[in-house]
Amino acid sequence: MTRLDVDGALSQDQDLNELRQRIEGELADYFNSFCASEDLMAQSQWLTHLIDGTFSPGDVAISLNYDCVLEGALDCRGKWSPNGGYGSSLDNTWMCNDRPSTKSPVTVLKIHGSASFIIAPYADKPTAKAVNFVFDEGIFPRSAKNTHIGYGAGTGRSYLIAPSYVKIPTVEISYLMLDALIATAQAKNLVIIGTALRPEDGFLTPWTEDP
Repeated sequence: MTRLDVDGALSQDQDLNELRQRIEGELADYFNSFCASEDLMAQSQWLTHLIDGTFSPGDVAISLNYDCVLEGALDCRGKWSPNGGYGSSLDNTWMCNDRPSTKSPVTVLKIHGSASFIIAPYADKPTAKAVNFVFDEGIFPRSAKNTHIGYGAGTGRSYLIAPSYVKIPTVEISYLMLDALIATAQAKNLVIIGTALRPEDGFLTPWTEDP
């Protein structure tokens, strides 16, 4: 992906850019199949206990994953809502006026984008694009029950940042990255579960001077 990004930037080859977009779309389609549901939570008591016992109001989760299992599970347990659930730069509350939504207790900052994110032109500025998320029952079983609210009126495409050393995020994702760094600096407890950060995510790795 890094080589593809570099070649595309140097040559300004539209075919390479379209190839990258197709790869991102295929990644989004794949990870869209991994979602939480009420049935999953009922069958996986360990997951219910984990969500209930681990996450408290005010917590911030920084996710580098593309799938929506975490926020879906939080939603099932009443710990996520579209009102600030993905951070201040992504908010679909205005699209859900018939569904009053309290401030999301837990925030999930998806700084690599998500299978649920869409990038689309502004209605009044077709040359400019913005990122927001799809509000759908398949992703958010509780808060989006019997609902599908898209973004971009069919003119958008999936938005995620495929693995690459070259990262040029949108304004919205840049704000999420800044929010992630601030949350990390202010955290009383920092818990890391799973694999280490990939080398291409060096900007997230604390820098220390050699002794």
